[in-house]
Amino acid sequence: MSNLIHQLSRLIPSTLRDILALKRWGEPHEKDFKLFARLNRINGLLVDIGANWGQSAQSIFKVNQSLKVLSLEPNTHMGWYLFLMFLQHPFRFRYKLAGIGDMNDTITLNIPQTKRRDLSTNASFEPGEFEKGYVQDRLREYSAENQGEYSFQRRKAKVITLDSLALAPLVIKIDVEGWEIKALMGMENTLKKYHPLLMIELNNQEAIFPWLEERGYQFYRYIEETQRLEPIDIYAGCLNAFCLHPETPAALHECLAPMSSAE
Repeated sequence: MSNLIHQLSRLIPSTLRDILALKRWGEPHEKDFKLFARLNRINGLLVDIGANWGQSAQSIFKVNQSLKVLSLEPNTHMGWYLFLMFLQHPFRFRYKLAGIGDMNDTITLNIPQTKRRDLSTNASFEPGEFEKGYVQDRLREYSAENQGEYSFQRRKAKVITLDSLALAPLVIKIDVEGWEIKALMGMENTLKKYHPLLMIELNNQEAIFPWLEERGYQFYRYIEETQRLEPIDIYAGCLNAFCLHPETPAALHECLAPMSSAE
């Protein structure tokens, strides 16, 4: 019977399996999202750049009851899943099918895939991202069902600057698989005006950190055991960096400063 259930589960699209698994369990899909429990009762907008099927928004909604989320995703095949997220959270969730970069244009999105599924969480506008050894190892692991073999589908996708949306975000989450510096360059005016808290999945931090440091940002990682933020540097070996500016809104500093300061 268990083997039959396993075989039947393989007929469900992998993205839908991910959604069902995340909805079933109470934990966010990554432990770093537990930070947003600290921001309960703070009203504001979180911009989710690189939304995929909405796992970041779903994780935020699990631990936070006040933030609104705007998800941005260039892969139009994820639109159906994001629409379902909107139906679940109509007063707190919006989405736009576009990527964020340093220009307004239509460019190629590279999506790894096996015979059975898109590996859409690893899609990138940056072709060079797939030349990195650790990225290739990860894709082979995700393609184990296909003997580690994968190919690429290339789709045209819309890219806009975040500045062009004229938003006033409290938080910006960035997960764009090697496209981080381009995304940051397209939000420079937004950062200068609002100084939001940034959560960035770390790729190419040797470019990201100096660029943000020049603009006054400081860098931390979330420690689950202590529920604190710990300072990090350019060589940090963590998945996500949290970036705070001295002019980040006071409401955020009041919640987060005790975590980042020394005992």
